[in-house]
Amino acid sequence: HAYIRAKMYEFLLKQKADKEEFDKKETERVALVERLINGEESAILPRLTEIYRTLSFPFPLEVQVLLHQQMPLFKIWLPTIDVVPERLCLLKDDGSLDYQDKPLFSRNKQYLELCAAVILQIISVAYGNIPAFDEGIVWGMVKRGDEEKTYFSLALTRTEIIEACRSVSGVGGLQKLQGLYQWDESCQ
Repeated sequence: HAYIRAKMYEFLLKQKADKEEFDKKETERVALVERLINGEESAILPRLTEIYRTLSFPFPLEVQVLLHQQMPLFKIWLPTIDVVPERLCLLKDDGSLDYQDKPLFSRNKQYLELCAAVILQIISVAYGNIPAFDEGIVWGMVKRGDEEKTYFSLALTRTEIIEACRSVSGVGGLQKLQGLYQWDESCQ
């Protein structure tokens, strides 16, 4: 019976240590959530960094978030139009490939949709993780060498973001946010 008692004692010690570790982690998690709800910058910025690291895009994307009195300014450096192919690749009946130039309108439309969808994803993830955010500002920017140009400028609220995310397309969502869009003249 000594062996059974020793194993039982060992099990109870491990169970107690596991419970203490769980309680500690849970207390830390609840404290973080409370800090996020209260809009503490020291909690918000690391949380945004953490969640943005989990997002994956097939092109380089940079996001900077600045806070002023719990109001975020999202500076999102979008890809250039070069990420949208200039040509279509079609499969012929005989199995060979046929390349066709994509109409400029089609390419520009795809680029606009891409940028709009990226912006909506970035802000919806932030607002979904930071309860203190209500109003915010978004700048969708593009870098070309040393030059930066703002293409999208939005002032928004949490309610508007929720409505925008119900749209069937990124462009439709941005239209609901009633942002300003400045077209890149070099795309024409």
